[in-house]
Amino acid sequence: MHRASFRLGSIADSIYRFKPHEHVRKQDASKLVFHRALLISSGSEIWGNGAESTAFMQMQIVNALRLGDRSRASNLLMVLGQEKFSLTADNFVRILSYCAKSPDPLFVMETWKIMEERGIFLNNTCSLLMIEALCKGGYLDEAFGLINFLAESHVMFPALPAYNCFLRACAIRQSMVHASQCLDLMDHKMVGKNEATYSELLKSKRFIAEEVYMVLRKDGRCEICIYCTAKDGDFE
Repeated sequence: MHRASFRLGSIADSIYRFKPHEHVRKQDASKLVFHRALLISSGSEIWGNGAESTAFMQMQIVNALRLGDRSRASNLLMVLGQEKFSLTADNFVRILSYCAKSPDPLFVMETWKIMEERGIFLNNTCSLLMIEALCKGGYLDEAFGLINFLAESHVMFPALPAYNCFLRACAIRQSMVHASQCLDLMDHKMVGKNEATYSELLKSKRFIAEEVYMVLRKDGRCEICIYCTAKDGDFE
C-alpha cells in the first residue's frame, strides 16, 4: 500500500515540476494562519464542521481559480490539506471537477500532491476527473501513467469511461502511440469495450481506423465499426 502511494506521488511530482514557474512557492505557517483567520472572520460560522467546512473551502478555492488568483487558491488548498480531521477523496471533488472543466491540469497536480501527502487514496470519481483534466490539457503521458498505475495497483481499477476519455484525447491529438498503449492495456486487463470506445477512435477521421478495425475483428464485433463510422458521417 505504501509502495503504491509512493509511485502515485512520484507521478504527481513529475508533473508538478514540469512548469515550476507557474506554481506559487509554499507559504510560511503564519500566512496560512492568516488565511484561516480571514475565512473565519468572513462569516463562515460553519467552520468546525468537517463536511461543511471542506465544502466551503472547496468553493473558495474554485472561486479563486475562476478569478485567476492562483496564489490564493494554492494557499487555501494548503489550509485544506492541513485540516486535523480525516479527509477523503470526496473532500476534493469540487476542486477536481472545476479543473476538469477548465481544464487546469497543473492545479490538479497541486491537489493530487496534497492528497498524496495526507495519504488520501483516489476513488473512481476523482481519478476520472484527474484523467479528464490531464487529457484536455494535453498531458497524455501523465494521463496514461495514472491509468496504468490504477490498473496495476490492485486497490482500485479505472472504469471504462476513463479509458474512453483517454482515447478521445488520443483521437483529438492524433496520437497513434498513446492510443495503441491504451488498447494494449485494455486487452491486458481484459477491460470490455463498448460503442463509445470505438467511436472515440473513429472521430479522428480514420488516422487510426485500421487499428480500430483490427481490434474489432479480434473482438468479433465488426458491425460496430460499420455503425460508428456511418454515425460519424464517414461511411464509405
